[in-house]
Amino acid sequence: MADSVTYSYDVAARALAYKRFGTILGIDRLGSTDVERINKGVVLCPRAIAERYVSEKRGETFLDFMNVYRRSIAFSWKRNRTVVSRRGLRYQKANGRTATIKADAVDLDYDVWAWSTSLDKINLCVEEYLRWQHETPKVQIVYESEFTLDPNLQFSSVVDDSRIESLYDMGKVWIFRMPIHIDGWLPKDAGAEVGRANKIQLTLYDRDDISSYEEIIVPGSDQNTELEAALRMFRASLYGIAEVDVVAKTFTIYDDRSSEFTVGDLILVRDSTDNDEQYTVVSAMYSSEDDTTVITVEESPISATADGHVYKIQ
Repeated sequence: MADSVTYSYDVAARALAYKRFGTILGIDRLGSTDVERINKGVVLCPRAIAERYVSEKRGETFLDFMNVYRRSIAFSWKRNRTVVSRRGLRYQKANGRTATIKADAVDLDYDVWAWSTSLDKINLCVEEYLRWQHETPKVQIVYESEFTLDPNLQFSSVVDDSRIESLYDMGKVWIFRMPIHIDGWLPKDAGAEVGRANKIQLTLYDRDDISSYEEIIVPGSDQNTELEAALRMFRASLYGIAEVDVVAKTFTIYDDRSSEFTVGDLILVRDSTDNDEQYTVVSAMYSSEDDTTVITVEESPISATADGHVYKIQ
């Protein structure tokens, strides 16, 4: 049975802790859940288990160690509404071709505890943790032997979990907790690839004579027909809304459309929940990172709900 993706995140979080703090604490290996290997290791276990083991070793030579545990995992509604989530995650295949897979955005929260009889070592770990935040930290996980996940890491305040009441059980041990949040992704359908629609098919009919209709199929090739030209003209003025930022007064649309909007252009938002109004364009900037165009307008949108379409007024 294959390991779960979440377990891969657990192992990756443990490896990160070992890489960043192992040298400071004199840790010489990755540990396991086996308590016999907890000395000089980074182990995957809750704080209570680690504390019980330390208590049992009171009176012996205590070796510094760390334990890592996933506190929570939750579906990320915010990131599942982003352009990246809707369009899929792109990656480079072994054959050099670019592919895309769909994935659910999840929030994983970990606690990393550093245990030591030396407060100075603990402080060095804390300083290293604080410096880490300025390096745009990521965790790299290879999925299905080909697709590399590299979600971002986020940090928060360090917490002193040392307790005076534990002095008689464990001796003088400093315990500091360093939280790590991972903006994770769970690939769907075993990494099945997805792609864009390569054909648009419309059915036109007369509402007074439903039996009379004709179909237009536009596969992207040059079809020299008036109907296709009309359809292409319609598509050229219609843009699906991917994101809305009320504070920044922006509408985000797919692909590079920056050259199609200039200062002073008028646009209409239609089919949205609350933003159906006319807006004046201030700027249009292309973002190559997620292949979108951000349109800044003078008027403030009412809602951050990302739905509806942008129509450019000719």
